[in-house]
Amino acid sequence: MNRAMSSCLMQDWITVGGSGASGVLVVTQPSATWVDLAAARDAVFYLEVSAKDSPDSATLEYETSPTRDASQFRSMASRVMTPALTPYVQRVTVYDNPPVPLARWARWRITYPAAALWSVTFRINVMAYGR
Repeated sequence: MNRAMSSCLMQDWITVGGSGASGVLVVTQPSATWVDLAAARDAVFYLEVSAKDSPDSATLEYETSPTRDASQFRSMASRVMTPALTPYVQRVTVYDNPPVPLARWARWRITYPAAALWSVTFRINVMAYGR
């Protein structure tokens, strides 16, 4: 069986952050850069974290939705963001029986748990496997 495979840069290097005092505890990928995975059934996400400036850990969630409606996105998987020499690999495959399977659109969302100044620098590549 030959399944089509493609890869893309879901997010180029970026630094995001905020301050709990200013109310910025969640940062969501802008809608103009959401990834269309309509032809994909399974995906593997490669998260590279190069820097983190915060006392606590930020959590990145990979979210998916069948439409571009922001309220429809649901978390497929999550990862605590800490700097590492190698990428964090996160599989979302039908055979792994995820709580939410991959739909058409994918995006990232970062949540920070405390009211403190925080930032994290990262990038994400995604390898998608066809239906």
